[in-house]
Amino acid sequence: MKVLLSAFSCQPNKGSELAIGWNWAIEIAHRGHDVYVLTEINNQDAIEQELQSNMGKEAYQKLHFYYYKLPLLITIFRNFFITQYVYFFLWQLGAYLFAKKLHETIQFDLAHHITFGNFRMPSLMGNLGIPFIWGPVGGGESASLRLRKSYSTKGKVVDFIRDVANLSTRLDPLFWNTCAKATQIYTTTEQTKSFIPKRYHNKVEVLLAIGQAVIIHQNIEKKSANNSLKLLFAGRILHWKGLHLALLAIKKLVGKGIEVKLFIAGNGPEKSKLQQIATNLGIQNNINWIGWVTSKQKMQKLYQESDIFLFPSLHDSGGMVVLEAMSHGLPVVCLDLGGPAISVNDNCGRIIKTYEKTEQEVAQLLANSLEELHENFLLLNQLSKKSIERSKNFSWANMIEPVYNKVENQFNHD
Repeated sequence: MKVLLSAFSCQPNKGSELAIGWNWAIEIAHRGHDVYVLTEINNQDAIEQELQSNMGKEAYQKLHFYYYKLPLLITIFRNFFITQYVYFFLWQLGAYLFAKKLHETIQFDLAHHITFGNFRMPSLMGNLGIPFIWGPVGGGESASLRLRKSYSTKGKVVDFIRDVANLSTRLDPLFWNTCAKATQIYTTTEQTKSFIPKRYHNKVEVLLAIGQAVIIHQNIEKKSANNSLKLLFAGRILHWKGLHLALLAIKKLVGKGIEVKLFIAGNGPEKSKLQQIATNLGIQNNINWIGWVTSKQKMQKLYQESDIFLFPSLHDSGGMVVLEAMSHGLPVVCLDLGGPAISVNDNCGRIIKTYEKTEQEVAQLLANSLEELHENFLLLNQLSKKSIERSKNFSWANMIEPVYNKVENQFNHD
């Protein structure tokens, strides 16, 4: 089968959207299909280097990359948050026209839009007149206003604009066209699914876009019976990552005499504000601001030395770092919002319910779960082993399988 994969973001050995584009491409090729990837010119050097290094592998021989470049003048839109949407639309328009010419020669059997994986950014590939898959796309996840109370002013404005943008999709003819043209739509969460018009729900399924390489870690003893609790957070320090809730939870644990340390591996614009919050709460000595960790060995050491991965993100569509933490045997404590709530269950962590809860109430529930696991090291070690087991379910091959099983069955039937 000849698959046209629209992957604006696509690079090997990266994270987030770049990883999604690349890994979906390589896994579709592993299934024996010829994959024609249409991606942005900025990805060319990394992709060509990877192809050159693996040119003897069968799956790589089935990958064909086309790099679409917009005129130089238009690229200025790429550098600003609001105008990025304009840039992506113009890229989509140009890429569609490019794909249309390619289709005349190659005759694709299927078009699939994978990145950007955001439902607010519709695709034009459905207009090629062949079966079309859209997704998995996310972006519909949102935190209640009660949980935004401690946001910075900028954070409140950004999330308000995001809420308006989500609602405005109902007025976007390109969004409606994408939904109508799609043979199948995949959303990363039920929250994003709710933004797809109900008339199209018969072709919508919920599926995470993220996966991970299969890494086997043997039984890891995460904790022994002692009085110290080591927590780890990894990611960008943004207003919606929920670290303000984590700090409130730490304050509650310290108030109960629990010796706790939160290691924060990452950086971002909210760091100074959160550091001030930690100081105001009197827990500055309980927080270790590590910064970005670029060494895999150092990151693995952090996983090994920590007891629990604390990830109170308010609207992550996926949360790739959660899967990575689980694969290292770290139980995860997260909120019932976004992708992490799909990756985690009660056998490998704790999911905090947020419906109609205030920041203080959610922080208390976080603290309760952390205290529960701290006091029961046998339970914590059991969750650790189950985390490793569950993480294996989220290999890239497993995530892509249900999508292409359905496609292949239909293709063979026709």
